[in-house]
Amino acid sequence: MKRKVFLQVVFAVITALLLSTSVFAVREVKVEIDGQTVALSVKPIIEKGRVLVPISSIADKLGAKVTWEAKERTIWINKGMVNVELPIGKKEMYIHRDYDFSGIPQVVKLDVAAKVIKGKAFVPMGAIAEYLDMDVSWDKKNYTIVLKKKADITPVEQPVSFKDITSEDIKNNAKLYDWYQRNHKSEGIHFTTDDKTVYVLVSGGEKPTGGYKIEVDSVTMVEPGSAYVSAYLIKPAPDMMVTQAITYPHALIKFEGENIKEVRGDIQDQGSGARMIGKVKQIGAGEVESIKLFNLEQKMVKELSGDEVAKIVGCYNESVIDDTSYIEMIAGNMMVIALKNGSAVTFTSYGSQTNVVAGGELNGDRITYHLICPEIAKMLLEKY
Repeated sequence: MKRKVFLQVVFAVITALLLSTSVFAVREVKVEIDGQTVALSVKPIIEKGRVLVPISSIADKLGAKVTWEAKERTIWINKGMVNVELPIGKKEMYIHRDYDFSGIPQVVKLDVAAKVIKGKAFVPMGAIAEYLDMDVSWDKKNYTIVLKKKADITPVEQPVSFKDITSEDIKNNAKLYDWYQRNHKSEGIHFTTDDKTVYVLVSGGEKPTGGYKIEVDSVTMVEPGSAYVSAYLIKPAPDMMVTQAITYPHALIKFEGENIKEVRGDIQDQGSGARMIGKVKQIGAGEVESIKLFNLEQKMVKELSGDEVAKIVGCYNESVIDDTSYIEMIAGNMMVIALKNGSAVTFTSYGSQTNVVAGGELNGDRITYHLICPEIAKMLLEKY
């Protein structure tokens, strides 16, 4: 009798445990976004204490877009200027920011990897929420993952108006000028503030010759208190005549900004090629009266005719304005394109095999160009 009672008790305990386990196993995890419970056809799961959610089911509510890269087995989540890359089965994710021109993503370690279950992509919501501008918390009582939009989010990629200045502009401010003197030879991006004005010094470091140039392309406010500067280091062309001395190319700018705690950025190597900034004002072949070449003594050495005229006009019209620096000197011949309306454009060489300087009047407009035009450049260096 005692044995029978004992077995009945054991059976009752086991049954109770099984029922208890069953209850916990089927309990559903809920997702709440900005105070609203989201209806999901596929329920979230918990793995190692981390909630994984079917991201495609809530992406719209988060203001995000989800892309599946089948070949690489990777989930991409885009929101604004941020792209989250989640390789399936890998306990890492990569944060790509469009305003970070280094192209190097931030690597974030994960406790659990993203995975695909029955054709649905599940991601660790707690880990990715902050990169989607969401605050995340766990409501243990209601078994709910709670997501809320972060307050006071400053839009990413907010351009900032800036002004190019020189060291002469700050010479009378002892504090600023001392900061400039200490940093203008050190490669990198340096900043300081004076009241509500931010000063940024972009330095290319030590260079073996002259002809190098730093140009600031843009300033962007990426978040409150943080600005990003994009700049170029432009190298001299191989055939450019430059100062044979060590130089320290740099650029100095200022902009208005309160509570700036950080200024980051990058200096992109523009290489020795030209930075092309536009096309020239065109000349019609029928507008040309004459094209003549003169030597350094101002004596005419050649007058072009027929096909030569059409060729030179075509070369000029197809040339591109170059924003790189050059030595202001004359080396070689001079070409003058005279127009029937009395206008004229003069081309001079500074010794380059590819570039020339053009200036004068063209149909009522004054022009001055630094041009990439190898055909005219070589002609100006020929001996007649």
